[in-house]
Amino acid sequence: MIALVDCNNFYASCERVFNPKIENKPVIVLSNNDGCVIARSNEAKALGIKVGEPAFKLKNLIEKYNINVFSTNCFEKKEKDSEDEKDENDIIPNILRTPRERRRENEAEIPSGESEIRFVSLSELFPETGFSQIFHREACFRTAVRAAMREDLFKESALLSENQNKAIKSLNSSLMVPWGQIPKDSELSALTKLFKEYKISDLTGKKFIEEITKLCGSNPHGSLIDISNPALNRKKMKHSWHQDSGLDDRFTVMLGFPSENLRNANELKEGVFSHAVRLSHRVFWPNDEVGSVIEWESFPCGEPRDHEIAESYIIRPLYGINQEIMVYCDAKVIHSAPDFINREAVWRFM
Repeated sequence: MIALVDCNNFYASCERVFNPKIENKPVIVLSNNDGCVIARSNEAKALGIKVGEPAFKLKNLIEKYNINVFSTNCFEKKEKDSEDEKDENDIIPNILRTPRERRRENEAEIPSGESEIRFVSLSELFPETGFSQIFHREACFRTAVRAAMREDLFKESALLSENQNKAIKSLNSSLMVPWGQIPKDSELSALTKLFKEYKISDLTGKKFIEEITKLCGSNPHGSLIDISNPALNRKKMKHSWHQDSGLDDRFTVMLGFPSENLRNANELKEGVFSHAVRLSHRVFWPNDEVGSVIEWESFPCGEPRDHEIAESYIIRPLYGINQEIMVYCDAKVIHSAPDFINREAVWRFM
């Protein structure tokens, strides 16, 4: 008996067997001496990468989309020549060496695995409910989820007029609400009713919020910001790098709301999530207030260019099916609005 077995994207699929963290992320495998591409994951194919394409021509694309690159030469990564220098020809995306004057006192280097940006899928969080499929298929459902959340969690201020409260609650404005103060007996009726209308099984509004906020770590802030900037959509944005708290036990969790449905299962969208830069060392709080916002530009420097971050360090996370939620540790990454905003909204849980 003879058995013939075929495996899609063979070498890239093999890498995922030994490294599940790169599941649903763009992956390419290079030939001997890292000359050209010999295997691509579906996510890499969606970016237009061809088999046989020379690796050196892909350097900008690899850095822009944080593509995972593997070599057939024993699959070893290159070592840094020194603590503050890295081979310019290394096509693996860099971790920014935090300037010594910005590091916390006696700060040890962050293990590279701890500063990774990871994705969580809606189908993983809400299996067998049908939520993920409807979320991707129905743009009106995504908008309705945002409206229902505001209905459940927004509390009008007695200090503001009716029109002012209405404007704040409008989907065209960004809104911060507390998720850490949901009453135990509340099921968040507007969200729950919406899920029932769409026949999403065994999912209440409260369970929906709770499952996402479990990703926020052991010391969450307890807030949710629905970031909506329709007037800025598709406009070039200037980066403003910062951390929201700089705390080790606090994770930022982002749920993307694309402005349009994905055209196919392999499509990936840029501009939904914030851009990010991984740091080698934690930075101190310039105002000495632990847990406060840390703005990269707020550190003293000799010249304005000292605040600039090289293109090779910037990670532009991609939104897609099975990577609708982005998670990172706030103390080990700085983030900013994307170059071009291409979304209806993004929810940021802390």
